[in-house]
Amino acid sequence: APAPDDPTSYVATDHPGGVCLAVRHLRSLGHERIGHLGRLRTGTSDAVARGFDEAAALLGADVVEGAVARADIWSAEGIGAYARHCADTGITAVFCHGDRDAAALVVAARRHGLSVPEDLAVVAYDDEVTEVGDTPLTAISPPKEEVGALAAQLLLSRMDFGSGAVSHRVDVQPRLIVRASCGSAPRDR
Repeated sequence: APAPDDPTSYVATDHPGGVCLAVRHLRSLGHERIGHLGRLRTGTSDAVARGFDEAAALLGADVVEGAVARADIWSAEGIGAYARHCADTGITAVFCHGDRDAAALVVAARRHGLSVPEDLAVVAYDDEVTEVGDTPLTAISPPKEEVGALAAQLLLSRMDFGSGAVSHRVDVQPRLIVRASCGSAPRDR
């Protein structure tokens, strides 16, 4: 998003708000130790990371050392090490920045003796490939069509009115789509 004094119009998904939806959902299921498997250097990584940090603090999540891990690209080994860390430290829920990383975490968790959703709840961000695995993923779904339509309207307004067009800043709220990858927090942890 542009700086507050920049007159540039924009339409974007409220990524921090979407992450807050995910963390709020996990907390409502009783999860206290929540991790974040994130990305670095994407167009949304900073907003998603900020959203996780703010939501975890606001909602009282117990973010243990190593619960937040971010990488440019996650390898199978890296996700496996993260799953092992979840098992070792009692992390019962993870918010993943991308669908593919979330699906890979489900596979890695099983390899390390964790059942999804019984032992580990997983929420993905993007909702593009969340129903292809054995465990359909709960996901934050950015309203991409709505963002595109609103951006097109702003562009047409700019074309019609030129520099006289009113500047608009629109943050569109994503939705939480609940599927099978989230259950209540295990009671024995």
